[in-house]
Amino acid sequence: MKKIKAGVVGMGFIGVVHVEALRRLSNVEVIAIAHSDEEKAKSKARELGIDTFYSDYDDMVNNPYIDCIHICTPNYLHYEMAKKALIA
Repeated sequence: MKKIKAGVVGMGFIGVVHVEALRRLSNVEVIAIAHSDEEKAKSKARELGIDTFYSDYDDMVNNPYIDCIHICTPNYLHYEMAKKALIA
């Protein structure tokens, strides 16, 4: 079975919870994270052992290796992010 390559946007408490939960699934690999603050994105990526990080969500959405994205941002941001992910 092919591993699902996941990205997680929003590296507050819930974003980290999603990364940890996804890692417990045998068929999912978290390959990228995104956060609007570049230093926080870099720091969380290092802390979580994830090689790829973004401070611009659009860049993550356009990564052709990502199969799905977990949106862990404040609710008012979900619509635009989900729309972009579905279009991509």
